[in-house]
Amino acid sequence: AYGSMNLGDDLLMTICHSLLMRVLDNDDVAYLTRKKGGYMVRLLPDAHFLPYSARRLKAHLLLSGGGTQFYSYPLPHALRHASFPGKVAACIREPARLFRHIARRIDALRPKHHAFDRRAAVGVGVGPFVRGSAEEKDSRRFLSSCDFVAVRDPDSLAICRSWGIDKA
Repeated sequence: AYGSMNLGDDLLMTICHSLLMRVLDNDDVAYLTRKKGGYMVRLLPDAHFLPYSARRLKAHLLLSGGGTQFYSYPLPHALRHASFPGKVAACIREPARLFRHIARRIDALRPKHHAFDRRAAVGVGVGPFVRGSAEEKDSRRFLSSCDFVAVRDPDSLAICRSWGIDKA
């Protein structure tokens, strides 16, 4: 996620931004970020940033790029097999984690009205996935909807091809 202190993603974003500015006007480009502002404003002072949780977005092109990773990992053994009292104790020890979880669940229930004429993914990594996970299904659905997909490694290409995505 851009702006989350992930240097690799942020570096790829600055490169993508400099390339986009060669062919587009600055007002035609905006970035979705989990944390609005912060050091990203200093990194790209003229760029426009939108909160990742935005309810209404409309654009000609939705571009996932610059390090976006589509993956899922199994839960750690301790979390998969924790008893209900153990999970409650974990929430008491880390109340902020509980509140973030609840906020994400509520946010997921709120309808989003996004409209994009085209979709593309550039320089993305795909996998690994927990077989049959929601992340795998969502990633496959999103990448299948793209007009153009450029992956960053042979394993990602193999996953896309196994899904029948021939645009990769």
